[in-house]
Amino acid sequence: MVLKVLSLGLLALLTSTCHVIAQEPQSVTATAKLSVPVATATPKVEASPSPALDQLMTALAAAQQAKSFRARLESQIEKEDPDELTLEIAAPDRRRIKGHNLEIIVIGADGYLSFGGRWQKAPRDPEAKANVFKVAQAPVFWGFAENEAARALITIKSVIPTTDNEQAVTLFEYEMKDAFGKTGVCRLRTWVNQTDGLPRKTEMEGDYEGRHARAVLTWLEYNAALTIEAPTLP
Repeated sequence: MVLKVLSLGLLALLTSTCHVIAQEPQSVTATAKLSVPVATATPKVEASPSPALDQLMTALAAAQQAKSFRARLESQIEKEDPDELTLEIAAPDRRRIKGHNLEIIVIGADGYLSFGGRWQKAPRDPEAKANVFKVAQAPVFWGFAENEAARALITIKSVIPTTDNEQAVTLFEYEMKDAFGKTGVCRLRTWVNQTDGLPRKTEMEGDYEGRHARAVLTWLEYNAALTIEAPTLP
């Protein structure tokens, strides 16, 4: 469970919501398969920190600043069954993660967990400056402070102009080392739409504490009307 939440956490770092931007709802076409777009240019290798890192962080911040988004997270942890989660984020402070037996809701400073349909209040991290809750001792949500702290862990490997679903995108390939107190290397690829600057997909693969993990986060929709309410506690 810890590694599964860690893989979720690595991608949830990319999906925190902190501000509201007034925009019209827009639909993002989801890919039916986890196919990798074909590069249309030779990769340009850059060292981090770099302008490419700034571009990546700007795109991730743009997702954070959206009015809302809905996304799908597919993960595979070594020696565990594949898992799929739905992520819903509604500004300024409402978030929901829903899986087969797990659901997490965050509203403002309050967090709620459901395992197998039974709701309970989520324990907070008393030292956290951002809105952080813990599940199986792994952080689940982050704000801008943690996003900025991640910059020191990221090394940009290549930046590739390409296409995805007939849309012009920029593919960022990068690594994160020893993220969130876990020993290991995570290799990530993020596709950013060149028209609106919003990320469309992030693939993650890495080895943490001796186990291999892979996950794909696909942003399905930005700026739609999402309703996230507090559950009824027993």
